[in-house]
Amino acid sequence: MGRIHGRVAGREAALEELTVRIEDSVRGYQPLVREDGTFEMNLPPGNYGIVARAGNEVAVAQIDDLRENEDRTVVLVLVEGVAIAGRVEGCSGPCREASIRVQVPGVRLGAGTSESDGKGEFVVEGLVPGRSYDLVFEAKGKRRLVMRSVSAPAQGIVATLEAAATLSGGFGLEPGQKCPMEIVELSAGDEMRSSQISHFDRSCRFRLEDLPEAEDVHLRASGKGWHFELDVPLPAHGDPPFLCLRPPCREPEPEPEASLEIVYSGASPRQMYVHVGFPENTSRIATSCDPSAGPCVLADLRPSPGVQVHVGAIGCERRSFTLDLRPGANSVIFTCEGMRRIQGVLKGSAERIATTRAMVRCSSEQPPRPAHGFVFVLQCPEHLSTVEYQLVPEGPWRVAPIARGNANGWGFVEIAVE
Repeated sequence: MGRIHGRVAGREAALEELTVRIEDSVRGYQPLVREDGTFEMNLPPGNYGIVARAGNEVAVAQIDDLRENEDRTVVLVLVEGVAIAGRVEGCSGPCREASIRVQVPGVRLGAGTSESDGKGEFVVEGLVPGRSYDLVFEAKGKRRLVMRSVSAPAQGIVATLEAAATLSGGFGLEPGQKCPMEIVELSAGDEMRSSQISHFDRSCRFRLEDLPEAEDVHLRASGKGWHFELDVPLPAHGDPPFLCLRPPCREPEPEPEASLEIVYSGASPRQMYVHVGFPENTSRIATSCDPSAGPCVLADLRPSPGVQVHVGAIGCERRSFTLDLRPGANSVIFTCEGMRRIQGVLKGSAERIATTRAMVRCSSEQPPRPAHGFVFVLQCPEHLSTVEYQLVPEGPWRVAPIARGNANGWGFVEIAVE
């Protein structure tokens, strides 16, 4: 083992807040620190960095080539910390919430961290004046950027991030052949566990975005009768070339597209909610739109028969449609039928109500729901004058009239439980 010991010099008041940390290229270590600013640490031979902090005052030292049985002495002098500031770009404008790490070169000793704000701007404070640092910028969907040997203090740093690499590929098909490939998995580094998964589309193509920071990735692609494994080099900039697993990978024929417009009749609803379900649960699409801002149109849909479309709106009854979605423009008409709240009360003895498994619904077209306790609430179409209820499982459904409610539009129902 070797030994590092020394002291941190500075104002007496500052030493009361003193912290000292020693790091190598892998991890950090906590030395023994005394009230007078002296410290010591026993460590294996190697290279280490030391950072001492007390409020906004800082001191940094580097220990190169600590040897076995060596006793290395170092003195650190606290000085007022300075800042490195700038902005992060490359995200269709400023990059928000990008992380910035400041490191001491060589030992990767962390000297500070920050996060860009809504304007993409950042400030890392508490740095040693005149010292050079490496700045590491990271953001979701972007390549890591390292700016080396930036001297503190520094202002106006501009970091422009590149998009993370994307790998596209495919499997060549014979005329009329159905794609036999199913899944593609990607892993990086020594760990062979899958880190990303994608599926081949109907054109037998795949796409893997936001690839990891690595010199290469390992790809596995599987299907009926086929399995591929290969390493794919990643360029320092841009995307790797298109990967054709079995040539020739011709450009796929353009697929027909369909659009769906929700046409409303009567008064314009405030906010519409649309859910489109394709047969065999191959895919689902959900969206919302504001009719006052323009037509409600869902574009780039796949033509398919038997598509289920569910449309709802604030204050309107939910409507469902089944249609054959054909190439080109399609539409359904949504009529907003007003809704109102119905408050119901079960009348009878507490003992009888507690043992009753009552179910209530607006009508036979609506799903039933249990009535818990004495009171229940339903959201029913305005035109209904009755609600339906069932007092025993599998029993008959009965009808209860709706009494007109107050000025807020509520309706009231009483159900006798005998």
